[in-house]
Amino acid sequence: MAIATAVGVAQGLREAGLPVRHIAVCTPPAPAPPGHPRPRAAAFDDLRVSTDDPRRVIREGGVVEVYDTPRDVQARLRQLDKQTLVAQTYGFDEGGQMLQPEHRLTQGTVLLRLTGALDDRALGQYAKTLRRVAGNTVPDPSLLHDTEEAKCST
Repeated sequence: MAIATAVGVAQGLREAGLPVRHIAVCTPPAPAPPGHPRPRAAAFDDLRVSTDDPRRVIREGGVVEVYDTPRDVQARLRQLDKQTLVAQTYGFDEGGQMLQPEHRLTQGTVLLRLTGALDDRALGQYAKTLRRVAGNTVPDPSLLHDTEEAKCST
């Protein structure tokens, strides 16, 4: 059920009319380091930027991360800021990932990370919709048939 909250938010974005497809439950590649909260996450493609890459990465749309508390969201934002600084210095973050521009939106315990390829209009649509759906995190079981499990680059 914990994973379902992120899927529920992603489904809510799609049901609100955003061009969201291919929702994938993110399976963490390894346990979180001590002091780093582990999110419940789901990735998705945005039809405006998707290239049908079978990997679920932020540059194709976004990732919904759901935490236990807003404080955990703030800790994750600090972690992402640190990764960005490392990537700017060395060309990649400590996990070997290339720096990808992204937008970050928060609402309560939800962090929505979106591809930097989205324009301001699209970003505004996500921000408005996230405010509406962030509290509605229970997925519709009838829609889970098109939800897959994948390793996500978060």
